[in-house]
Amino acid sequence: MLQVDLLWVYAIGAMFATAAAKQLKRLEAEKERIKDVLMWPSPFGNVYFALLLLYLSVIFIPEAVWLTWNFPQWETMHVWSSLEEIPTHLVTLFMAGDVVLAVLGYWVAYKLIARGKEYLAHLQWIAGYFAFFLVLLHGWDGLAWQRFTWDSTVVFPLKMPASTVMLLLVMSEAAATFYPTLVSWWLYSLWVPGKTMAASFAASNIAVTLYAMAAPTIVPLLIGGYITLRDGHVKTGMSEAEAASLSLKGLLTYLLGVLVAFVLAGVTTTVSNLVTGITWYFWPVKAGEIVALTSTTATSIPLPVGFAVGIIVTAAITYFTTIREGSVVRKTFAKNFKL
Repeated sequence: MLQVDLLWVYAIGAMFATAAAKQLKRLEAEKERIKDVLMWPSPFGNVYFALLLLYLSVIFIPEAVWLTWNFPQWETMHVWSSLEEIPTHLVTLFMAGDVVLAVLGYWVAYKLIARGKEYLAHLQWIAGYFAFFLVLLHGWDGLAWQRFTWDSTVVFPLKMPASTVMLLLVMSEAAATFYPTLVSWWLYSLWVPGKTMAASFAASNIAVTLYAMAAPTIVPLLIGGYITLRDGHVKTGMSEAEAASLSLKGLLTYLLGVLVAFVLAGVTTTVSNLVTGITWYFWPVKAGEIVALTSTTATSIPLPVGFAVGIIVTAAITYFTTIREGSVVRKTFAKNFKL
């Protein structure tokens, strides 16, 4: 989805930097010595940044284009109903934004690593994944999880743009019979609040596509992360066997961090929707204002209240489990990344 990709790539950029933390610290320490060799000694003058750009250009951006072209409704979180409706400049900005946010994530993590704040650098990608999952689950109205689990191509499988289909039918002799049916069919395929395929989404066209994309998306990150972590440990004087073992633990710790981010986003979404529902139920309504409540008041007052409570609850949980000195996540990261 275009909206969440911006947050995902920030996390990916930070992960590239943290995986190469040992090497980047050495480069930073040698900056003065090599500045005569490198015309521009900076966070971007190394192979790890080049690999990030390669990953974005060869894998991530092409996949985003593929999904936008084939599933425009889903990829835009059902803001637009067809490819022809999406403003070209917005797609361009989203794709360019993916690169910019990935570079920003890498740069912020690099700067923190250079200052000896490695755990804070790791928190960058955890925060990025938290924001990614939060938009994916909650979104701007608490219903993003429904948007994610609705594949309109299962209901309306025609590849031809809806406007073209309608035009052809209007011009045909069978328009009187088939045009209303087609319009109703197409309208039914559009997502509206309350629609979700739930577990059946796992067998949808979008899900199958995501399964196919999982390998080229995730495997390079795992292999590259393992190699980079191992080389970094070896450069610190660690034996090959010990470096390999610790690098594997580092990979598992990355997966743990992603899981933590997902759980925290789930907590925020659950608490937010629960409090929003309670606030909506007890919100004072005058006679004849039920429609206004569902369309305006529910989003202007109860939803922000619920979201604020969800964020506060999640912030407290995050502090005690992830941020505080001695917290379980922090100790795990310190042990497995040798912070």
